[in-house]
Amino acid sequence: MKIGLDEVRRAYSDEKRRADEAEWLAAQIIRPLSMYLTVPLARMGVTANGVTWTSIVLVPVACLLLSAAGYTLQIIGASGLLLWLVLDHVDGNLARLQGHTSAYGDFLDTVSAYLLLSFFPLAMGLAAAGTESVFLPPHGWTLLGALGALGGILPRLFYQKYRSYGLGEETFKRYPIDGVGVRGRFMRAGNNLLNPSGWLLPIGAGTVVLGQERIFVAFYAVGVVALTVYILIRLCRQLRAQV
Repeated sequence: MKIGLDEVRRAYSDEKRRADEAEWLAAQIIRPLSMYLTVPLARMGVTANGVTWTSIVLVPVACLLLSAAGYTLQIIGASGLLLWLVLDHVDGNLARLQGHTSAYGDFLDTVSAYLLLSFFPLAMGLAAAGTESVFLPPHGWTLLGALGALGGILPRLFYQKYRSYGLGEETFKRYPIDGVGVRGRFMRAGNNLLNPSGWLLPIGAGTVVLGQERIFVAFYAVGVVALTVYILIRLCRQLRAQV
């Protein structure tokens, strides 16, 4: 059977569609774009895990270029991370199309995302250290990038430990991200801004183009550190309530 766009769209599950709807960029731009790229890759016999491994390799290479001295190399690095964003959706398309979803593939996908959350903020901090600033010395921007990297990973690690006690999302009682109410809108906006599949990489790439990496680093570091504190407090409260 010749694989076409219709086959890729039919494999797009309702569950994944509902998940994408929480992120405007993913639902309206990245997912449709990834479907067009999925077609030729599927015809060539490329597997979902093969795409994910490509993403895993792409992250450190792109971040190394992003942190390098030289505007051209930084633009190439930022472009590589935008490609990662598309590939992060392509591997899922291929897995559903080929019927090869597995725990191994999901694990690789998580590794790819964690590498991005670790390396990208640090690379932006190193890039910001190479720009002129009256607010912080160069090592200060690098430190902010490192804090951003920690803030991107720690809440996820805390939550995974929380889940190891047999407690799930229904026990955590997170606020909804359906955009209803003040807190719902706030949570949805935060999810769209800080999630790797949301606006995080496009905004970061935009600041690289404009030479304003320090603005991104400052706001991202503050945002994820605040999120880390918030998540830690809520998890501690939920666990104490179980005693």
